[in-house]
Amino acid sequence: MVFLARKFSLKACLSGALAAVVVMAAAPPSQAVSPTSDAGALTVQAVVQAAGPADPRKIDVAHPRFVELNKDGSRLFVASPEGRLSVVDTAQGVVTKSVQAGATTAMVLSPKGTSAFMATGSSVTIVDTSTMTVKFVVPMGDDVAGMVASPGGTALYVGLANAGVKVVDVAQGKVTAQIPTGGTITKLLATPDGAKLYALKAASVAVIDTKSRTVLGAGPMTGTDGTMSPDGTRLVTVHGWGLSVINTATDKVLATFSTFLAPSAPVFTPDSKRAFFEDHGQPYYPSPGRRVISNPMVSQLNLETLSVGQATPDRQEWSTMVVHPDGTRLYRTQSTVVQVWGARSDTSAIPLAETIELGASASVQAMAPDGSKLYAAAFEGNAIWVIDTSGPPKNVWKDYNSDGATDVLARDTAGTLWLYPGDGKKGWLPRSAVGTGWNGMSLILSAGDFNGDAHADVLARDAAGDLWLYPGNGRSNWLPRTKVGVGWNAMTAVVTPGDFNGDGKADVMARDAAGDLWLYPGNGVGGWLPRVKAGIGWNQMTTLLGPGEFGAPGGDIVAKDAAGTLWLYEGNGSGGWLPRKQVGVGWNVMTALVTPGDVNSDGVPDVLARDANGNLKLYRGTASGGLQPDLQVGAGWNVMTAIL
Repeated sequence: MVFLARKFSLKACLSGALAAVVVMAAAPPSQAVSPTSDAGALTVQAVVQAAGPADPRKIDVAHPRFVELNKDGSRLFVASPEGRLSVVDTAQGVVTKSVQAGATTAMVLSPKGTSAFMATGSSVTIVDTSTMTVKFVVPMGDDVAGMVASPGGTALYVGLANAGVKVVDVAQGKVTAQIPTGGTITKLLATPDGAKLYALKAASVAVIDTKSRTVLGAGPMTGTDGTMSPDGTRLVTVHGWGLSVINTATDKVLATFSTFLAPSAPVFTPDSKRAFFEDHGQPYYPSPGRRVISNPMVSQLNLETLSVGQATPDRQEWSTMVVHPDGTRLYRTQSTVVQVWGARSDTSAIPLAETIELGASASVQAMAPDGSKLYAAAFEGNAIWVIDTSGPPKNVWKDYNSDGATDVLARDTAGTLWLYPGDGKKGWLPRSAVGTGWNGMSLILSAGDFNGDAHADVLARDAAGDLWLYPGNGRSNWLPRTKVGVGWNAMTAVVTPGDFNGDGKADVMARDAAGDLWLYPGNGVGGWLPRVKAGIGWNQMTTLLGPGEFGAPGGDIVAKDAAGTLWLYEGNGSGGWLPRKQVGVGWNVMTALVTPGDVNSDGVPDVLARDANGNLKLYRGTASGGLQPDLQVGAGWNVMTAIL
């Protein structure tokens, strides 16, 4: 049995076999039932309920317009337009000290975070962040258009509206040099090594050698806004209704793209291969409205447009975007919510994974270096929101080796259980045996984190009907098993949908002989809360699967009926259902169906299917609940008696 290591073009896949059509369906199993007491055939062990996941926390800070995080993420600096600079201890989540400077239009930190530089009109105020005191006020003689600190923090380069670039000695608080650039500077950028500065102007871009402090040239480059890639090899400039990609080694324009209207400055993935920006369609234009446009591979200069919703008439300013340090997620503000999009550099799609409700208009500003916290500023609400982003993407919940990618378990005819670690790119790492004697189990299920220790677990039913929890240790193996129920052989189907009722804990659903579907809510520590009837008439389904979350919060169910039609039942996040959708036909030709979660790391659950020849195929999910054409990802899988 082998896995295939292949790469596929999204366009080629979409132009090939027709994807399953998503439509509304009639006469589903009943979805509106009253809670029922747990007096049935099953006996389960009760354990005290654990606390749910933390909601976004709020830190009171007046008018948080400018936000900077120091290098190790221990301190967050927040400045208001009125010039009040506050420092937040991120571990405690409290403001520890503040200082008043002049009216502020911009702020940057020195690389080590020892100084904060504030543009205060036609001067620069230097604040010593160790004591939170104003150290110097340096007159510039012109409005400050941009600031860049040298890598060592000893010099500050200040771009001025009409007077070129001035160099400030930070230790002395004095201007030591002035570099004429001509024209009106709108933004100042630098390569990470500090060797070059780029003064962006309406008609050109001035390239400055920081060692000689001379202008190297302007060339055909233009841009009033832009972003430097993290590796310093690419500069993307925004100009009018378009943008250009510039090679910083040669300062040559590699490509220029037209946009619908004036785009925002892009944000890069950490590997510098992909950049995201927003093309803002005004409400009075006959346009699709706001869009995120991605350059999947900046080095290859491919451009793709992805819709993220309509423009909001009463909010004309830009949304803000921040990319997670691991490059898998893009966080974007949309009025009072933070949208989380899949953003891997190896996939051309960025589906909406989830939304985080803040209750007030805010803009994402910074993220902790380890990706554990996201900071959003609510200017009108006088607060900084702290959002916990430490967990994996919501549909990566069957990860047994803790590498952030979805894995697959399979049992062979000898009873050996094998782990196939996913690589997050539709492929696999070398398999390893993770147990023997598993042919004594009549049912094996990937449960996600059932006991609340942040590691994926397995539930297994033996021939006597006892249900066992095999806690994962996060390192491709198991802790000692525990019995978590008896009498489970009375159930004709058992499925693990993830968190179905929206309390942040993994649940189990089971169908009895009468066709009733029961929800067994997990309590987050390896036990159960009282069961609830979740539907009737489910005996018309031959297969029940738990894929994760396609759209609305809460785990979903994928069910196959006797005719081979595949149906999606989306949970509403509170223990109920949304209208079901048909997501495919002809699935009776498959000998096994598996919903491991998000295999290709695009934020959406996928389906694996084994055909009669033993070939394993990946059907990539879409945010709307549909499935894209199959990709063959393995062969020889007919030797497996269980795949999960």
